[in-house]
Amino acid sequence: MNQRPLGYEYNGARQNYYAFIAAVKGRFAKRGFLTASYTRSSSKDNSANYPEGYVATGGTSYNIDQWYSPSTWDVPNRVSLGWSYDIPGVVSRGGFLRRLTNGFNLGSTTVLQSGTPFFVSNSNPLALVDTAGVTVTSANYQSELAAGNIAFAPNSGNYAADGENFNIPDATSYHQKHDRKSYEYTGVVDSGVITHSQFAQPAFKAGGVEGNEKLGEFRNPGYADTDLSVKKDTDITERIHFELRLDTFNLFNRVNLNGVNTNFGDTSAGFGTTSSNMPPRNMQVAAKITF
Repeated sequence: MNQRPLGYEYNGARQNYYAFIAAVKGRFAKRGFLTASYTRSSSKDNSANYPEGYVATGGTSYNIDQWYSPSTWDVPNRVSLGWSYDIPGVVSRGGFLRRLTNGFNLGSTTVLQSGTPFFVSNSNPLALVDTAGVTVTSANYQSELAAGNIAFAPNSGNYAADGENFNIPDATSYHQKHDRKSYEYTGVVDSGVITHSQFAQPAFKAGGVEGNEKLGEFRNPGYADTDLSVKKDTDITERIHFELRLDTFNLFNRVNLNGVNTNFGDTSAGFGTTSSNMPPRNMQVAAKITF
């Protein structure tokens, strides 16, 4: 008979979202339409941010509220702008010239928003050392542990000792740079928005331990994008209509950076920086006939 381990679940998660939204919309220049909004919001939860390992309180319960922090999708500030404009053509003449110059439309959307939150973790495996210089074996582990001679090795992760290799360190500072240059990879160690010196391994504890870092206290780079569409509608006959459009994504070819490397166990220059970005400007042409 196959035996399966039991899984214990606790339905105690909570999430809160608060927002102030200001929006305007209306027409302009007789043929144009505009809509704009600003959102100031805050989203927090304790359901999506667990480090894989944890320490039970008193051996019988688990305080998940210690992870109550900004949601992974939290964006405090967001500005959205959309507009469209029907370009007037020649209406005083019929036939080919009227069909050629009428039916043009310009449309655009713009989004500006602050970065999403992140926290630092360590994905290295567990590694222990004996501070007294004694080789630790199964025979002397308990005595060395009782003497306080066992500690995490300098490159150790998995502080919870549960094999998941995903735990948070102690945080000594929550200072962060926000300029775009600091987000970018330079090849220089600790030249990013955060540095290794802001974090430390928690003190070793038998049975595992988590660090004291507060989750979501750092921010990824912000995001800005403008898309533009040019469309031409033509009535070929009363029943046949032809549409030709050109869509441009990331019109100004802005470099939107991806999230930073948050692995405290990575001692390379990549920590605290990003070496990749979202797609550059793209264009596509589409045609459609309806009848």
